[in-house]
Amino acid sequence: MIIALWERFVGSVALYVVLIAAIVQLLPGYSLTTALRELANRNWVSGTARLGGVFVTLLSLGCGFALGSGFGGNTVLNSATTVSAGGTSARSAWWQGF
Repeated sequence: MIIALWERFVGSVALYVVLIAAIVQLLPGYSLTTALRELANRNWVSGTARLGGVFVTLLSLGCGFALGSGFGGNTVLNSATTVSAGGTSARSAWWQGF
């Protein structure tokens, strides 16, 4: 519904990108739940292995985000620099770069 409203009032959106992004958000959470359940059932080796896999997945998602925002010129990682009235530059918070 949000995508339909966005396309109607703002512009077109690549539907496959939205679908893949929604699925990728679920992957670490499900694996983390499975890892914690196995650790709770005292399956130490498999729980630890799955937990390591979760951390690798989260690390790869974070690296992909950093590379994507670096190549795309997004200012999420580099905070916006504002110039105050005195002519000195002040770093603003990262969410103000949007």
